Amino acid sequence: MILVEIKLRRIQGFLFASPKLRDMVGANVMLGEAIRLGLTRKAIRHGSADLSAFDLQLPGADPEDPARPRAGEEFDSDDPAALARYGILAREGGHFRACFPDLSTAQAFCSDAQSFLLSQLPGLRFTIHWRDLAAGQFAHDQKVPFDEAVDHVQEDAIIAAPMFAVCSGLGSGRAVDTYRNEPVSDGVLNRRQAYEDFRNFGERAAATTGDVIGLMEPGLREHGCLPKDLKALCGREYMAVIHADGNSIGNAVKQIIDRHIVNDDASFLTREAAVEKFFFENRLAFRKAVNTALKGRFAGKDGDPKTEGRTRPYQLLMLGGDDLLMVCRARDAMRLVLEITQELKKLSGAPTIGVGVAIASPNVPFHHLNGLAETLTASAKRLYRCLEGVRRPASVIDWHVETGSWSNDPLAQRRRHHLIVSETPDGREHCVTIQRPIPILPDAAGRQGQGEAEQVGPDLSCLNGLVDAAAELHAHRVARSQLRALVPALGRGRRLSTFTYRDAPSDLLKILGDTAKVGLQEPWRQSAPGCWITPIPDLVEIFEIDRLATAGRPTAEAS
Repeated sequence: MILVEIKLRRIQGFLFASPKLRDMVGANVMLGEAIRLGLTRKAIRHGSADLSAFDLQLPGADPEDPARPRAGEEFDSDDPAALARYGILAREGGHFRACFPDLSTAQAFCSDAQSFLLSQLPGLRFTIHWRDLAAGQFAHDQKVPFDEAVDHVQEDAIIAAPMFAVCSGLGSGRAVDTYRNEPVSDGVLNRRQAYEDFRNFGERAAATTGDVIGLMEPGLREHGCLPKDLKALCGREYMAVIHADGNSIGNAVKQIIDRHIVNDDASFLTREAAVEKFFFENRLAFRKAVNTALKGRFAGKDGDPKTEGRTRPYQLLMLGGDDLLMVCRARDAMRLVLEITQELKKLSGAPTIGVGVAIASPNVPFHHLNGLAETLTASAKRLYRCLEGVRRPASVIDWHVETGSWSNDPLAQRRRHHLIVSETPDGREHCVTIQRPIPILPDAAGRQGQGEAEQVGPDLSCLNGLVDAAAELHAHRVARSQLRALVPALGRGRRLSTFTYRDAPSDLLKILGDTAKVGLQEPWRQSAPGCWITPIPDLVEIFEIDRLATAGRPTAEAS
């Protein structure tokens, strides 16, 4: 038996090659339909092997999966057991794995799959491997170079003639047609056609595309009309790019692999089925959590949608396996992350996640915000690895708010500006004026240096506590100037900033010190001998996000 594996490379580079929202959504549709449906049908057409004879114990489709299959589309469902009858072991998360009875059928499929991917997903890198299970090693390794997949055209080599125009969507490459008077390449034209197919669900009340996000769309249509671009999505508000990734997924897969001894094709397939079952449970839990959180956050009450007749304030861009990438209004981002995390916690066996949130104006180039969100996710996941073995596994978050037109590395800025080292009579003292990254929920955070009896009210060492405390400050209409004045004083060191804090207006101190509201009796807490940390800058930034979101709005609407 021959196993063929196709791996898609640099998927985000393909999805976000064009900065326009409709092109990103269309690229996701193209990618999802190509790997989930196109490759599946081609494998079956070339005679993929039926794996029913092997006791693989793969799960079937979940009736509560929010990605509802279309009527008459056999392969829309995420159903590993049914796909195994056609020899398909995996087709999600950028991987496609299928078994064939002999080498000739496998080679024919590989050739067909290569032509299909090059034509349907121009610009996407991928590799094709096949493996003879009897031989126990890869017998062939075929890689398609990037230069063969994309027709590169240098802009300065194109003369000023319509037939040699540069694609307006990608900024490079030869335009072959026009779309609404814009010169576009084949790749962008296909993206926009896929987007038109995607948005037709609103007219039919059913999914019109076979990608995972497209199959979820009909259940979310009451949240508003699809945004035509990022500015329409945000209105005059700030935008948040949310990137989430499962924690310790690689370690969990390695443990599954180590538990299975492979000595023939049957044991190999059993191991692969165990890995696929693990990924299936993760992606199903992730879809359910995201779907429930979106409905809880944006659906209307008493059957009347909040956003009826308006543009939807969010858009899913990528939801594959344990990965999530989406954009939304800045003021919804933190609550949405909290609700997704809480829904995951309710599901048995669901993974914890590391989340990065980049908040900025929608005018900032999207590729920059996406890269920033990925950097923040990596920062959050480093905290998760530090907490492993010390506390129970926790979902973690890091975020950054940029009010300018560009942002340098926020982690480098923190190292330069948020660590204060001073000499005291008791020795050297380190004061950190930022907590991030932090756990999302309070059960994994804990207040270091305080007893359990004192842990009343919001826990300011986690996102949940900061969001609740900021809501209390908004409810009591705390003066922004008084609250923001506490932040620059922290740079003077622990002792002087403590005096400044105690000299703040009594009304502000009463709210901040109330354990049922904010619970911040003192500005600093000791995290380790000689080390102090404060939640004030994080709290003020969470408090200010709503104000950023209402920048430019009339005062009455903002209030």
